[in-house]
Amino acid sequence: KIAPQPAILDRPELGAGLLAAMERRGSTGEARTPRPTLKHSASDAAARQHNLLTPTHHVTAIQNNPRPSIFSMIAGDEYESWYDMAADLTSPAASSLEGPRDLTSAEGRAHAQASVAEFSRYLKLIGEPYDAFTANRRDRPAQPQNSEEAAAARIGSEPVSMEEVPVLVFDENFKLEDPSTFAFFSPDGFPASTLLQQERLTHYLDLVEVNLLHAVSTRSEDFYTALDSWQDLTELVRAGVQQIESLRETVRAIDERLARTAFRLPFLCRQRSNQLRLHRQLLLIATIRTAQPTIQALLASEDYVGALELIGSTQAVLRGELAGVRCFTHLDEELGETAKSLTAMMVQDFMTTMSQGVARAVAAGGKGGQPGGGITELEAVRNKLAPLLMGLHRQGALAQGLRGFFESLRGEVRATVKTRVAELLAEGRRTLKHSNGEGGANNISIEDSAGTIADQLLALSTSAFLALLAGVAQSLLQVLAKAELVSSTLSAVIALRPSTKIISKAARAVTAVSKEQGNGFPSHGTVAVAAEGNGKPADLDLAKDTGALAACATQLAGLCELVSERYAKLLSVRAEVHVKLPLQELVRTREAAIGFASAVDGLAAGTPTASLRATLAAQARAFADTHHEATKQKLSSTLDCERWAQADVHPRFQAVADAVVKHLPPPPPDEGTNGLKSPAASLAVGGHPYRVVGSALLLVELLGSYTALVRHFPEVAMHLLPQLAELLSLFNARSFGLVLGAGAIQAVGLQRISSKILALLSQSLGVVIALMPHLRASIALQLPLAQHAMLAQLDKIVHDLREHQRKVFNKLTSILLDRVESSDAMHASLSGSVSVMPGQPSPYMADLVRDAQSLHRVLSPILTRDQMESVYLQILGGFDAKLQAIYSATNYTDMNVAHRITTDIAHLITAMMQLQPESTQLCCPQLARFAQNIASTRPSRS
Repeated sequence: KIAPQPAILDRPELGAGLLAAMERRGSTGEARTPRPTLKHSASDAAARQHNLLTPTHHVTAIQNNPRPSIFSMIAGDEYESWYDMAADLTSPAASSLEGPRDLTSAEGRAHAQASVAEFSRYLKLIGEPYDAFTANRRDRPAQPQNSEEAAAARIGSEPVSMEEVPVLVFDENFKLEDPSTFAFFSPDGFPASTLLQQERLTHYLDLVEVNLLHAVSTRSEDFYTALDSWQDLTELVRAGVQQIESLRETVRAIDERLARTAFRLPFLCRQRSNQLRLHRQLLLIATIRTAQPTIQALLASEDYVGALELIGSTQAVLRGELAGVRCFTHLDEELGETAKSLTAMMVQDFMTTMSQGVARAVAAGGKGGQPGGGITELEAVRNKLAPLLMGLHRQGALAQGLRGFFESLRGEVRATVKTRVAELLAEGRRTLKHSNGEGGANNISIEDSAGTIADQLLALSTSAFLALLAGVAQSLLQVLAKAELVSSTLSAVIALRPSTKIISKAARAVTAVSKEQGNGFPSHGTVAVAAEGNGKPADLDLAKDTGALAACATQLAGLCELVSERYAKLLSVRAEVHVKLPLQELVRTREAAIGFASAVDGLAAGTPTASLRATLAAQARAFADTHHEATKQKLSSTLDCERWAQADVHPRFQAVADAVVKHLPPPPPDEGTNGLKSPAASLAVGGHPYRVVGSALLLVELLGSYTALVRHFPEVAMHLLPQLAELLSLFNARSFGLVLGAGAIQAVGLQRISSKILALLSQSLGVVIALMPHLRASIALQLPLAQHAMLAQLDKIVHDLREHQRKVFNKLTSILLDRVESSDAMHASLSGSVSVMPGQPSPYMADLVRDAQSLHRVLSPILTRDQMESVYLQILGGFDAKLQAIYSATNYTDMNVAHRITTDIAHLITAMMQLQPESTQLCCPQLARFAQNIASTRPSRS
């Protein structure tokens, strides 16, 4: 049987073609060759029956069947019986000679009524295949009734599985003639399987083709749907094109009826505008012709600026609106030559005015006997300079004039410094000779060499040198005043031009000439020239103005730098003298230089006095280094000679400490020495009195000098920080070695380091610690915020000083505590070898209390109340722990020993409480409890 395949069911034409081919093959009348009869076993018959009933054959396999007929492929060997039955049925003996009968007629019905015996052979041959056919007919799925259901069925059907097809056949290089490929399908040793493998390959091909047919059938509906959509869109586009064509026809009709007639109005307006422009050009030509005589008249009257304005306006018109007019071809060149001649004359006049007029104005302004005369002369020079600067700036010759002017000023600065220094030195010598009555043997001429002048500058006193600096500064500022006058005048001219124009004689002349023309348009020519003048020729271009001002500012800044360098050179000559000056004299010199630098900085932008300020900073650092070395040496020598006795506080030291606390400059050294105030016993810092030694007072004075240096020379604040830290470290380390290290015994011949020396050292350290926050704040005010991290050096010094002070206090407590540990008298009194009166303390305890009271008498006038309480708390704590340990180790069960212990403890506690009556803490609490325990256990033990 043939299995029902989807491709055959969906394509009825394939089935019809297959049947037609079979009928054509049967109608050819070819003789069929009987197939040979083969004998088969029972297993072969079962396999053939399974192949016959299993729907595994496809249409393509049937069409490609190499066997003679389709039945031989389907039925196999059973085809022989089918073939014989077909031969019998188609034989002439079995057929009727009368042809087909009409079974609907009575004769046909009578003929059709046959017995069962007549069909026994037919039923025997047809029965089994018909049963298989009806079985397959019942299992066949229901077919869709219409085309839509058929399409849905095709789309929903699944393709045939391809799992049984080997992967090898899908290789793009698959070739059956390849030996390895052929061996896969026809292995060696099975020659009879060649036909079977051929059928299997054909079956694989059928599976692939059925899957392809499935894919085509599932996508055919999408293709026809897209085709229908494309046809609909084509109709829509065709309708849109028709609408567009209709709109175009409407627009063409509107254009013909409405727009064409309105186009003539712009044409007429443009024609009118062109005629007005032509009329304006004719008026400009007439105005230019009338301006030529006016230029000659301005040249004759030396009104160069007015002539330049008129020439510039005329050239602007010729190059602008009248460009290409043949009658004015050579007029532009002639005007250019005239402008060049005017520029040369203005440059000469400008140099003359600057060299003579400005000098007279500056000189007149410096005379005190002519009030207002200098101002009047200065204004006259300024009024004369303004038009010249304006004209030179218009012609682009201002840079050349300024360059020559400032170059002459630079030469004047160099000559002024040399001449003025020599004159002032000679004048000082003459004054000195006149006051001393000396002759002229030692007179030094002005023409002395530079080295001699340097020697004279080094020999000058501070007051004489300051007078020389003032004279040189005055001369240099007069030179700078000339440059500043030119710069300010140029700035005023450029600043006033946009708002206040200078109406020259040329403009008034052109207006008058235009009114006299009588051509009916008297004002148009003037308006045309003014309109052109309001462009580039009349108003200076902004970039050009900025460039001129920048060039003048640069030249002025360079001149100020030169002046600053010359002034700094005078200070550098006395550098080795300045490092040895007293602080106040150096401050006066610095203030004079800073005043001059501020005056110069006010004339130019930027920092033209950077070299002068750098020189002042270098000299300040050199002075600080010299001062630091001197202070270190002075402090070190004072510490080496220090006998560590309490020193009287002079009012000068108190004033220095107050100035440091209040962040004020310390008073000069000569103040406070007039004896009006007597020395004090202590130095007050922040309301706390400190009894100190002489070296500590010297250190306070030195710290005040460092504060003054930072205040007067802020630029060296960062440079002074390491030096200040080094000075404090020197005092801390040297005092530690001399006192706690007992170095003073050998240095100054002290017998021992007493408790009073330790107390004075602690107070000396305390006064430095109290001043350090104020000193740190004073230095922080002069430091940039980014450099405040360097103040950590001072914080480290404060930490070291506090640690040193703590060790001094520990040493004070150890003086008494060491006696407790190494006292033989105490053990003797407890052992009973020393007789003690009843109710009296032992000699050891009496001596210990006496030493504590003596230490208290020494420390109480020196240490503060908090320090005393802290020291004695440590002492009493040591007594409490050590004495209890000693007493606990004795045989305090003995009545006499217990009595001595309780008596000593009571005496100690009573004496210590008298030393500190205001203390709220219990004195020796462990000893008190120990004494109570002994007293409570004594009766029972007795």
